[in-house]
Amino acid sequence: MKNIKRINLFLLIFIPIFLAGYFLLISAFLDKARAETCEGGACSPILVIGKSVDKVIAEPGEEIVYTVTYRNIGEGTATGVVVKDLLNYINQSYLTFVSADPQPTVGTGTWNIGTLNPGEIGTIRITAMINPTNLPVGTTEIKNIASIDSNETTLQTSNCTSTFVTKVGNPTLSITKSVNKTNASMGEEIVYTLKAKRLFIL
Repeated sequence: MKNIKRINLFLLIFIPIFLAGYFLLISAFLDKARAETCEGGACSPILVIGKSVDKVIAEPGEEIVYTVTYRNIGEGTATGVVVKDLLNYINQSYLTFVSADPQPTVGTGTWNIGTLNPGEIGTIRITAMINPTNLPVGTTEIKNIASIDSNETTLQTSNCTSTFVTKVGNPTLSITKSVNKTNASMGEEIVYTLKAKRLFIL
């Protein structure tokens, strides 16, 4: 019993000390991170941007939705913030802009965000249609990136998303014929089987 009491007493003393030290360590780490963006007493914004697409594999004529997420993870306020997703990256000429939420400020791919405070986050959703008209036969990888810029920061680009689209060529037909018996006697029945198959040329 005495040993158990000693252990309990030790835990009662040690655990609060350990937790206090742990939280002091975390607090010091966060203070250091903040200090890195507040050198000389002037805090700086840090802008990050990422994106995703709802379909990795799509068909010609389908719509795909890009989601762009941006955030100020710094300690300073960013002004003149502009987000761009112009649908002009690799093979994006096969996309047709449909809509966006919120609506672009300029054209179909520029959003003038203005001021972005520390910790503030925003999301843009862009819907585009895969135009089958000029899409080549075969599989095409459509890549997309977005960017963010401000008066206080340099241009930052997002990760690259990919959608694979396969367009088949003109179909051709093939037909095969088989028989159930290669040797038969007079009066026996034989069965012919015809199989038709549609082939696509890629």
